[in-house]
Amino acid sequence: VIGSNRTTNEENYLLQKFARTVLLTNNIDHHRTADYAAFAQALSGHADRTAALRDTGTAPAILLIGNDPSEQHPLLAWNLRTNVRLNRARLYVANHAEIKLERQATASLRVSQDSYDALLNYLGGNNSALDIEGASAFRDAICAEPSLLIVFGSELTGGSIEALVKFGLRLPAAKFACLGDYVNSRGAADMGLLPDLLPGYQSVSSPGAFAEYEGLPATPGLDLVEMFDAAANGGVAALYIVGSNPVARYGVDPSTLENTFLIVQDMFLTET
Repeated sequence: VIGSNRTTNEENYLLQKFARTVLLTNNIDHHRTADYAAFAQALSGHADRTAALRDTGTAPAILLIGNDPSEQHPLLAWNLRTNVRLNRARLYVANHAEIKLERQATASLRVSQDSYDALLNYLGGNNSALDIEGASAFRDAICAEPSLLIVFGSELTGGSIEALVKFGLRLPAAKFACLGDYVNSRGAADMGLLPDLLPGYQSVSSPGAFAEYEGLPATPGLDLVEMFDAAANGGVAALYIVGSNPVARYGVDPSTLENTFLIVQDMFLTET
């Protein structure tokens, strides 16, 4: 089953419940960009550390790592510009590309697209991890902020997010915001459109409150890419796709699905 990051929380919850309690499979996923699962795991046990959109308009200092809010999150970009203009907020930008918000930044740092991990290691205190002009002053300014809002894009995943959160938790009053790229990417992850996690990022092997649904499969299923690999080898009998277009998004060869019973539920005709 492949779900959508453009449908509602309720629809996503029902879709994963249908997959797991009726079809009895954890082979469910969606097109992922931001790694919300890693973000939730890194912040587990730390209350009041996630930021709301409203915080971006009032925070005295903001660290933006990756992403281009002017193109991908216009309301966020508006809040940041307004906060800088009206409240003299200090904006720090680290990105591999030039973005418009650098015009409002107190300080900016250009990193290569494959050196975000090095940046995070450097922020964490490893002085040999990054050798870029201005990096030391950039880090010193961030660490001197009494209250910091850390906003990061989909350039950071897995261990990178864990390293960033670990760094931020050492600061006195840091909050975090993880930016997705689609209308409801966060909802799709929160509601359990993942092969190894139930709603609320509960492991499929330890269902907790979901144990009341008898017969839940306890073994992680196939992710989206693995589903198409399996279909190409005749290992997927049926594929149910809701509100997603993986043939166009992933460049899937349609012939790999010729022996798979395919159901597509969408608003418009797509390549899939």
